[in-house]
Amino acid sequence: NTQNEQKKMMNQFIMGMIPHNKPMRVLDFGSGIGMIAHALAEKGHNVTAMDIRGTGTLEFLKWRVAKDGVPMTILESEGGVPKINGMYDAIIAMDCIEHIKDWRKVIETLSEHLIPGGILFANNATMYDMSQPEHYDVHPREFIKACAEADLLPQTHISYIKMEVPVHA
Repeated sequence: NTQNEQKKMMNQFIMGMIPHNKPMRVLDFGSGIGMIAHALAEKGHNVTAMDIRGTGTLEFLKWRVAKDGVPMTILESEGGVPKINGMYDAIIAMDCIEHIKDWRKVIETLSEHLIPGGILFANNATMYDMSQPEHYDVHPREFIKACAEADLLPQTHISYIKMEVPVHA
């Protein structure tokens, strides 16, 4: 299936963009069953996976990390704008921001918890399928603009680097 192939390619891209020579603090926001979170934790990164309570995906992830002996922090959220503690070297928010009504505030919050020079991996799935009833209308230009306003500058098609941009007078 094309969608699964795209997700696999994106996960491979993320794994290739995160250096594995030292442990990094990584938040997988909207982790679902935690495929990328699990892979990064296996590589020795300090991973926190976060998703909505009661969906069943986190229960599967908890079972899987216990079975495999992979250390990981798993947080359940109530949905909406996340309540995050701490700072991260990388934050992954794939296929999730467009599900939240106040998606601009989500981008701002994720940026607030990303160290300078840290990377946000995020996509706007509405670019590919506007027909999903659970997606809010997030136009690609507005998504990129919200990232820029949160000091997240495009690095690649799904990654944004945290850096302050000088204001021109």
